[in-house]
Amino acid sequence: MALTVQDIFFPSFTLGIMIAGLVVFGFLAGHRRDNTAYRGVLSLVVVALASVAFDVAVLVLTVRGGPEQLGFYLDRLRELANSGFLFAVPFGLFAILPTGKPERQVAGITWRIGLTLFAANVIVAFGWPELFVSITERLQGPGASVYSTTFGRGQTGTAFVIRDGLLGVMLLVALVISGWGILSKSIRGSNLLVAVGVVIGVSLGADALYANFTGSYLGPLRDFPFSRVTTATTVFTVLSIVSYVIRFVSQSMSLDIANKELAIRRDELSFLAYHNARTRMPNKQSAMRDIDKLIRAREEPVAGECYLCSLDSLSIIEDSFGSTVSEHVLGAIGRRIEELVGHIPDGEVRVYHVEGSSFLVLTDSLISEGARESLESGLLRSTSAALSVGEEMVYPSAVIGHCELSRDAGGAEGIIRRLKRSIASDEATPGTVRRYSAEIHAEVGENQGLIQRLRAAVERDDFTMLYQPIIDRDGGICAAEALIRWSEANTERFITLAEQSGLIVPITDFVTRTICSDISALRAAHPDIEVHMNVSARHVHQVDIQDQLESCLAHNGLDAGAIGVEITETSFFEQSQDILSVLHRLREAGFGVAIDDFGTGYSSLSYLKQIPADRLKIDRSFVMTLPESREDRALVDAAIVLGHELGKQVVAEGVETEHQRVYLHEHDVDFFQGYLFSRPLTVDGLAALDPPGQLSPAMG
Repeated sequence: MALTVQDIFFPSFTLGIMIAGLVVFGFLAGHRRDNTAYRGVLSLVVVALASVAFDVAVLVLTVRGGPEQLGFYLDRLRELANSGFLFAVPFGLFAILPTGKPERQVAGITWRIGLTLFAANVIVAFGWPELFVSITERLQGPGASVYSTTFGRGQTGTAFVIRDGLLGVMLLVALVISGWGILSKSIRGSNLLVAVGVVIGVSLGADALYANFTGSYLGPLRDFPFSRVTTATTVFTVLSIVSYVIRFVSQSMSLDIANKELAIRRDELSFLAYHNARTRMPNKQSAMRDIDKLIRAREEPVAGECYLCSLDSLSIIEDSFGSTVSEHVLGAIGRRIEELVGHIPDGEVRVYHVEGSSFLVLTDSLISEGARESLESGLLRSTSAALSVGEEMVYPSAVIGHCELSRDAGGAEGIIRRLKRSIASDEATPGTVRRYSAEIHAEVGENQGLIQRLRAAVERDDFTMLYQPIIDRDGGICAAEALIRWSEANTERFITLAEQSGLIVPITDFVTRTICSDISALRAAHPDIEVHMNVSARHVHQVDIQDQLESCLAHNGLDAGAIGVEITETSFFEQSQDILSVLHRLREAGFGVAIDDFGTGYSSLSYLKQIPADRLKIDRSFVMTLPESREDRALVDAAIVLGHELGKQVVAEGVETEHQRVYLHEHDVDFFQGYLFSRPLTVDGLAALDPPGQLSPAMG
């Protein structure tokens, strides 16, 4: 039998495609994470390779006129390989369809059924080969050619009839699933090429099945000299290889992009290791590294100077105006300081954003007195000058600590600790530079010990509540100021420490609970008495004081008129908008409101007009020199007139002499409070005082 170019070229080309497919798939196997899809397509390529290989073997054996028995078995193997490819088509669909899709479940059931049938087909082909030859009558119609090889298959056997019928059903199911997957977009991306290859393979396989039953092919490949299934496997393999190459290239490009992003992130993390994420300024780690370098590099005992600027108002600004404004303020102050240090003539000066609200300024040597004064005044201006944020004016403030880079400080950690102690001292106030000293070190250490003992006292409620009566013009007790006492420190000091440590909240909670439980005993003796409690701006900010008071009063069966709230005038300078809002709500709820220490703060008259207070309490510092001091007389008189003109009652604190009482009484003060009438008393002591209208001066 003479071979044509077409006979030789097509099988060789197909076999080359199959081998190339295996090589490509083997290479991509190590780079693919989608192993299920890889196995699904690879299985089709393997059986396709077997199909083509047996086709080539049959062709070669036919040309050479080899043994008929060998040709018969090679023909069987080719048919089995073709069947295996068609049975494997649903598995390929199963592999490329998304998990959970109904069509994927159908494809899975179909390929499992097909695998079972293929196994049965193999057993029959080699166990009962007579079933492959004529046992039944030919199914071809009159005049139709018998579909056979050179070695001959005889008439279509029963096994072929059953096999081809089942294959037809399976191919129909595969065609519907693949078509629906393409139209519904369940199959996407490069998998579309695989799906198209499945459609082509199914179509050509169906053409081969049709020829098995009728003896003739359909479609444009009617005169094609090679197996339709082999053609289908060739088309499918080419499309699958293209699909996987596209996917591999896409993944490689994505990997390159991911590597570039990773490099950018790595650089950013490296930057952030020594820079603050908010301001992009060198951070605490950078400062500590540079401090240690300076100390090691200098032979002198003092290597330079350090300043720590702590913005004590930043949390208040954030609570009042929001985090966006506080971020803007932080960045603006950081830029101010950076611009300032650029003009310091002596040596190199560096700026670090070491913590959330703190900046550190480091000089690499001791600077002259003039440069130091210039630097410190500039730092005070930079951290206190008003900032315009949108329509709001923000007034920051800072406490500044200073220490020298001394070798005996214990390295960078010791320097930072000294700076923190300098700004934590009792005398460190906003707008000042506090220099570290051994005295400050001891003072702060003592304060820290007090704070620890204060924490223990809070847990045990180890405080005493006293009440100092407030007297009306007729000598009657109309109210009392609640005063908390702690045995280990005076009130002013321990309240300051409580605010610094955040313990003011549980302490105020103790005061509220104690007052509410004591009012019943006080009102039994003084029916209309109102108890005033002092509230700090920090507590008002952190706790819903109205809810706290109302809950406690309700628990004790009291109304809002039983308690008045006193808040210092300085609170309005620190947190005017928040405080005003809270006081308005308290006043509307029926609570009394008083401005304590009036005259010592910084609030403007415009704020005084807005404050919803019932009373102004003139600070004791103005009362104690009456009536001798002309200046204090003028201030007290002005405060009384101002309070009355604004519709508020006036209370004079610190009344200790009869002369003071007489002067204040003559100038129309509404209420009096001081040692002249009574020292602070326990609840039982206050309840035992004379009834209203009969309290005489100097009692208690």
